[in-house]
Amino acid sequence: MQSRCGPPKFDQQDWSQFDFSRWHLDGVTLDAASAVFAGLSEQLFNSEEWRQHFQATLPALESKALGFFKDHSQRLRDQKNATAQDFDNRIAAARRRSDDFRKSVEVAVGPPVVQASPNIFHLLAKVTIKDTRLALPGLAVQIMDPRNEKTVLVQTVTDREGNAILTVPEEIAKEVDKRDTALEVLSPGGKTLAKLPGAVCVRLNQVETKVVTLPDSPEIEPHKNAALGILSEREARVASLAARIETLKREREDRLHDLDRKLEDNEAIIAEIEPKGGTAQSSEVAPSQG
Repeated sequence: MQSRCGPPKFDQQDWSQFDFSRWHLDGVTLDAASAVFAGLSEQLFNSEEWRQHFQATLPALESKALGFFKDHSQRLRDQKNATAQDFDNRIAAARRRSDDFRKSVEVAVGPPVVQASPNIFHLLAKVTIKDTRLALPGLAVQIMDPRNEKTVLVQTVTDREGNAILTVPEEIAKEVDKRDTALEVLSPGGKTLAKLPGAVCVRLNQVETKVVTLPDSPEIEPHKNAALGILSEREARVASLAARIETLKREREDRLHDLDRKLEDNEAIIAEIEPKGGTAQSSEVAPSQG
């Protein structure tokens, strides 16, 4: 943050006895180098050229200087407004990204959406452990054939959110309509991790949902670690998006504070050089917008 330097200070001295009719340094003690510079300065200000060409223009120079500082104040106000708007837009965009990501997570961890179809049966299965935040990817889920429960009717593998969609096609669904059958979950090596007899009833034009919770075992450890990695990655992303919003808020506050200090300093200079009781008015510094 820029430190405030403050406006220039002018010595408050009693000049009532000073002779302004001529430039002189009478009675001032100076070293050799300063004396040379002072002598040249005295010659300049007492010269006819100064009196004719420069002294008469001082009021005009003062007016131009005052105009310059007032223009600078307006530019600072415009810059402050533009900076505030820019940060507001960036913060709003960061909030949208954060909200969109949270919504995408809610959709991902929830059950898939599948529309019912005539003459077809859908089963939506989710495989988790006791900690329901951890849904296990990469496990086989299968519906057994009710006509022979040693035969697999349909099979698929859980996705990174532990979801599996199993669809019994029309030609088979009609043959096993309204019949109960078993649901099984297996490791990639083919070991049965869960078997739920009669857990599924195949029905035409229906969508059924099942959640299967597995006990801890060595076979699911790699899938559990994968689920932990997915959860950690997701939480880190949520934290990063939230931190970005807070960083932008702090940057906005610091930047507007710096501009306020510059504007205050500039207005103080205007107050110093503006004729007292003059018609020109310096504007107040607007507080930073929160």
